[in-house]
Amino acid sequence: MTFFAHGRMGTLDSDPQTAYGFHHLEGQAPAVRSLEGMLISGRLPQGLLFSGLPGTGKSLAARTLMMVENCTDSEAPCGQCRSCRKIIMDQHPDFIGIQPVNGIIRIELIRKLIEQLIRKPHEARKRFVLLTDAQAMNREAANALLKALEEPPDATYFILMTSDPQRLLETIRSRCQEIRFLPMPVEILAEKLRPMAPDDAAALSAAKLACGNFLLGQALIRENHKRKIIARTFSRGIYLEPSKALALSEWLTPDKPSAEISLIIMEGLFRDICLAATNPDVLCIHGFFDDCRQEITEAGEKILPEQAMNMIQHIRDIRHRMDQNILPRLAMDAMLMNPDNAA
Repeated sequence: MTFFAHGRMGTLDSDPQTAYGFHHLEGQAPAVRSLEGMLISGRLPQGLLFSGLPGTGKSLAARTLMMVENCTDSEAPCGQCRSCRKIIMDQHPDFIGIQPVNGIIRIELIRKLIEQLIRKPHEARKRFVLLTDAQAMNREAANALLKALEEPPDATYFILMTSDPQRLLETIRSRCQEIRFLPMPVEILAEKLRPMAPDDAAALSAAKLACGNFLLGQALIRENHKRKIIARTFSRGIYLEPSKALALSEWLTPDKPSAEISLIIMEGLFRDICLAATNPDVLCIHGFFDDCRQEITEAGEKILPEQAMNMIQHIRDIRHRMDQNILPRLAMDAMLMNPDNAA
């Protein structure tokens, strides 16, 4: 069974190990109000559904709930008591997590969880079970979990985290109170990314592309060097020499995570090229890449709007098929070698 404590989750919704407290949830005022209201009233539901994009603070909120409900200090969460320190240090036996294995949460995981929950909590007043990517449960696992949600063990609280609540069984959703986590506003995200970005323009571009996802924004900053090179490459036109196309493809797709970031950058780039090809004046208002405006303007003079839109569709198709385990390098090769018909 994949049990883990929060600091080692390693998913796109993880937070720094020492972070806690609702004050860290910038741009999430509605979610914070709901959670604080539940805590103040003493009516925390035993089934919660945290929905929202990855990187919007769902994990941090779950950690904070666990700390507040088990802190021994009057100013919870204090971050200093034995319970708080165990949660922060990823050592609390009653903060239980489940995540997908090979993309699926199977019934065996849920059965082992239920077996563990028959026993009383080791030391917590309130035990928390956190399901990351809850939409990855297959039907058998979801039905097994439903029974636990219908009759939850004493002092046990379930938090289901998902970026796609519509993929959960309606019966599961009806047993949980949903808390929605909003995409982080561009201005707030850019400010948070600024310390790790080479300049303000890079932080703003990453914030726009990340669509409110802080951890995606961080990944885009790490791959920031790709933006200008890709923009410069296509400023000469959409058709590349075969050797250059294959070299660019190899550079953009050393592994699946890098390929995903490269495709996100390319989608934003061709969106800007489409704007430049139709109305260059709007780039200063709606463009993603302010620091590549010259290259994008030049590309817009050589690439037709329909060609840019066609590339965007190819990119989206590759990203979708990556979930089906296609090889991103081969798909990128095909797109760059034959941009008119890469499908």
